[in-house]
Amino acid sequence: MTDEALKFLEWFSDEHLINFLHSSPVHYQPTRLDIYEDARWLAHPALETFADIIAMQKRVLNDPDVIIRSIDTEGPEPDVRAGKVFRSYALPEMLQDRILNGLSGEDSVKAAAAKIRKVIAS
Repeated sequence: MTDEALKFLEWFSDEHLINFLHSSPVHYQPTRLDIYEDARWLAHPALETFADIIAMQKRVLNDPDVIIRSIDTEGPEPDVRAGKVFRSYALPEMLQDRILNGLSGEDSVKAAAAKIRKVIAS
């Protein structure tokens, strides 16, 4: 079974990873830094249009001042706070408050932050 899994991973990463990333360009960040330089990935029209955003995403990954937290680096147990925040819909509601309801950016962020603090505390 291990051999089959390895074959699948090699097949997917060599032949289909770029296509998968193109299924939601700009939103799916490459899982490997070398893909940021891959001409096949960069050829997508959305990536050409939003090249400045793509460059910023890559800079964040290489910035020594940015700490990317995960169970892999901080373990040993999962942290449920991220799931609580996700399920609270605080972030999409923040965008809706700003874009659809006309709240100021500052008020939208304050409302989302208050909701996130409440959800994390419970």
